[in-house]
Amino acid sequence: MSKQETKKSLKDLFINFWKKSFDFTGTINREDFWKTIGTIFLVGIPLHVVMVLFIRFVFIPPNCYSYVGYCQRPMNIIIGWVIFFIFSPIIPMFSMSLRRLRDIRKAPEWILLILLPIVGSLILIFWFARPTII
Repeated sequence: MSKQETKKSLKDLFINFWKKSFDFTGTINREDFWKTIGTIFLVGIPLHVVMVLFIRFVFIPPNCYSYVGYCQRPMNIIIGWVIFFIFSPIIPMFSMSLRRLRDIRKAPEWILLILLPIVGSLILIFWFARPTII
């Protein structure tokens, strides 16, 4: 097989991200990890913007700001969509991060560094950028 045939498409990585949501075993290499992160942002952010604009211009009338009670339901829809967008990838990202830590031969418990506000995230990003340890 040539090198082109072994590479995964962004679509395959995105689908694998959701299929392996609850797979906390195994590994993921550096290239697939960062391509998946990029794909999540490239797909998620425009989808989020389009959805919020659609809800805003379809469900909220132009004179909405003068009727507070009348406009509460559409705003709840937008807030619900934002909450869904933010929290839905948490478990798949967690499992993918654990697999990446295993790939660089770090114990899965190191994921708890994320609880340290800035330093923990920087350390994990540094480790995630390291090449696979064979």
